[in-house]
Amino acid sequence: MAATPQLTVVVIDVGASMCANTVTSSGAANGPPRLSQALGSATTFIRNKIVYGKKEQVGIVLFGTEDSDNPFADGEGYEHISIIHDMKPPSLDMLRYLENSVTPGTHPADFMEAVVVGMAMLTEAAKELKKCETHLVLFTDAGSELKDDVDSIDPIVDGLTDLTGVTLVGMFPDDEDDDADEDFFVGLPESQQQGIKLLMSVHKTLSEAADNPLSPMQWVRRFSFRSALKIASAFRKPTVRQTTTCRVCLEVADLKVPLWGYVRQARAKLPSMIKLSGLVTVNPADEESGKVDREVTYHKLDDDETQVDKDFLNKVYKFGSDDIPWAKVDEENMKLESTKMLRLICFVEQNKVPRHFYMGDNLLTFTPPPEDPVAAQAVSSLTQALHNLDYVGIVRYVRAKNAAPKIGMIFPHIRPTYRCLMYVSLPFREDIRHYQFPSLAANDQLKPTPEQDAAMGEFIDKMDLMEGWVDEFGDREEALQPKHTFNPVIQRFWQCVNHRALNPDEHLPEPDPAIVRYLSQSELLIKEAGPAIDKLKAAFTLHKKANKAKEKTAARLWQQDEASEEGPSGKRARLPEEDTEGITLATMLKKKVEHVGSTSPVEDYLEIISDKTSDKLVEASKELMAQVDDRMEMYVGGPVDTFVSMVKVLREKLMVDESTLFNDYLRKIKEAIDRSPRQLKPMQDALVKENVTLISSEESASCDVDSSAASGFWEAASESVPMDTSTPAEEEDVEDLMDEL
Repeated sequence: MAATPQLTVVVIDVGASMCANTVTSSGAANGPPRLSQALGSATTFIRNKIVYGKKEQVGIVLFGTEDSDNPFADGEGYEHISIIHDMKPPSLDMLRYLENSVTPGTHPADFMEAVVVGMAMLTEAAKELKKCETHLVLFTDAGSELKDDVDSIDPIVDGLTDLTGVTLVGMFPDDEDDDADEDFFVGLPESQQQGIKLLMSVHKTLSEAADNPLSPMQWVRRFSFRSALKIASAFRKPTVRQTTTCRVCLEVADLKVPLWGYVRQARAKLPSMIKLSGLVTVNPADEESGKVDREVTYHKLDDDETQVDKDFLNKVYKFGSDDIPWAKVDEENMKLESTKMLRLICFVEQNKVPRHFYMGDNLLTFTPPPEDPVAAQAVSSLTQALHNLDYVGIVRYVRAKNAAPKIGMIFPHIRPTYRCLMYVSLPFREDIRHYQFPSLAANDQLKPTPEQDAAMGEFIDKMDLMEGWVDEFGDREEALQPKHTFNPVIQRFWQCVNHRALNPDEHLPEPDPAIVRYLSQSELLIKEAGPAIDKLKAAFTLHKKANKAKEKTAARLWQQDEASEEGPSGKRARLPEEDTEGITLATMLKKKVEHVGSTSPVEDYLEIISDKTSDKLVEASKELMAQVDDRMEMYVGGPVDTFVSMVKVLREKLMVDESTLFNDYLRKIKEAIDRSPRQLKPMQDALVKENVTLISSEESASCDVDSSAASGFWEAASESVPMDTSTPAEEEDVEDLMDEL
């Protein structure tokens, strides 16, 4: 369905009262002028229209100006009201004018007359369209005296009810539902009080019209300058039309209740950019100018790179190590056929569905169709029963025919003005991932003390966001309110696009303070929570462990001499300061190694045998020997550093008690080299170079190999492989060779 064109007129008061500084809650007149707030909100409003409004027209009317530029100005009425921009698509010229060219006025003007001028612009522009939506936005503090009496205002209000929507921004309470009491008007002139009361009366009348389903008016909004600036201070996503995503029947046994589904919440994404060619001159008036057409072709991996038509391509799925081709016919037959439905499976207590099971990017709202009282009664009774019992419904949901079935949960959503059912998807068994984490409660050393609990509780209380920020008026407010917190990535993107559009030759600006504010801590909270933070630091003390340099003291030198006299078999006690050396958080969290792997075999081997709780020297040595055998079997040339390291560490660790095991294995290595001398000769040369021989009786008391046999172990190696000494054939002449070819 094509979007309905929208016509909007922005009416802004630039009179003298709009230029005065606003008063903060403390009574200081240092708040931003209302005119700057109005222009900021209007600028962002039009900026969003430029980005998202493809079929929209915008007009701008200022009142309180020195000139009178409107069709009704006759010298007696409608004075100091100027049409700045006629109805046309929003453009950068409108933004530049609002940012740089608006000058404060000094002449009083009737805001109701300015509204009439705006309504006339909408009526004239709507004549050229078969169907459209008409909106009017008014910014005024009602500081100018009204010229017309109440009887002449009623026809204007009746004309406003013929519009689609009206937005009033003025001197109102921050909450749209609140009424202004007597204290609200303290200090305001009598004429301004009457104007504000008139605007609030107009808002009430228009709200009653919007509640009437037969009235053309669909909505009316009222904002204070402060709340309007908050809402309009960011680039927002476009207004999503209220269209159904699906229309299904809720099947409860044999009962079917018709429902309409709407997307209530969806993840906002960055807009896609259009790629234009830099080799041509882009014509802004021609949408097709500079567009790039993308073509994809498929080719074989042969010498000719033969092109393959897309129709002859098939998908391939991995089944273990095999590739299973999948034709398009098989793909069509594989699809699970399903019909559109929303079928109730069962009811469960809401606390039986964990919050972390909620999944999916969309939150759906299901309501009964309009003008269907039977369905409305069924939905109302179901939502009330679920709410009273604190239950939810588990359903099977299929959005459209042959769509993927989903399992989900429907739960009640009750508000004073409406009731509906909310739907959120739940995971299947394959969607759930189970991870094992160590328990914090099982270890007594990790349990906090009562003092630590109290310190953490006080810190959490002090970091409460309910009064975490101070607004531009000096008032405390809730920090990071969801309705005022925008995605900083999207905000930064549109900030840069807007700056580049208005200032094409300048560098991109620094991030807006509002964007940085989303990602920063509240300085006010940190300051007020200072004492609680100090208590927290005192309760959880951290000590930095300094690495002590090993000094060569006399005691250490004597211990080294004694160890050398005792020989390799002498054992030296570890010094106390070395007990915890090398222990870090990473080593404590590292998974325990139980087998020697192929990635880091030497490190795995050393870690296994370093475990003093069990004797796995022989078992780990045999696993490392298996890794050595694998490397010898797969060796086809290249570095042999890892191979030599593995053999050397085996010799070192087996020297004391298992020297026979190493000597037998080294003889096995020598036999393997003798069987493949040409292939494994580099390994033998490396072992000879590193003097890796048999363990002799001089090195280990448990060995019976004398030193001469150990030193001459590699001399009995297999005969060297004869070199190819044949004389190469003479190089043929290139031309003769080509002739033969």
